[in-house]
Amino acid sequence: MNKQMNAYLKVLQNLPDTGNKKAGIKRIKTGVPGFDEVINGGYIDGSIVVISGGMGSGKTTFSFQTFLSRKFNSKEKGLIVSFEEEKSAIENLCDSFNFELNSNVSIRYIPPANVYPEGLFREISESISTGKIKHILINSLSGLGFKTIEEYNDFIKG
Repeated sequence: MNKQMNAYLKVLQNLPDTGNKKAGIKRIKTGVPGFDEVINGGYIDGSIVVISGGMGSGKTTFSFQTFLSRKFNSKEKGLIVSFEEEKSAIENLCDSFNFELNSNVSIRYIPPANVYPEGLFREISESISTGKIKHILINSLSGLGFKTIEEYNDFIKG
């Protein structure tokens, strides 16, 4: 796994500096030592970030580490939507890595059998509008059982 991560970091380090730091674009720090420098200071605020990789490559751990590195508060809340792990399993994972879950982060487990595009997006939209939610972690799209990118695209398009 370290070889794969080092390969990713090498590719990222060789990306041209787009000047976004200089342009005053707000960035969100990842909380991963050294990674923010590689990606010009963090994720761009408002962006959608997809973490992909093979089974066991650390996607979930990396996602939770970066998501929970924010200090959520009553003005800026977080939502974790899981299709694979129930709330207690997510809490155990966070405890095992000392990732801080607080009362400003909601966890919503949705069994894949209960997911359909309109309902999923409506539920997430309602959570955002009623709960001051600014950041959402969805873990994981593979839990929805897509076998091809076409199936995923059809799901997203509804």
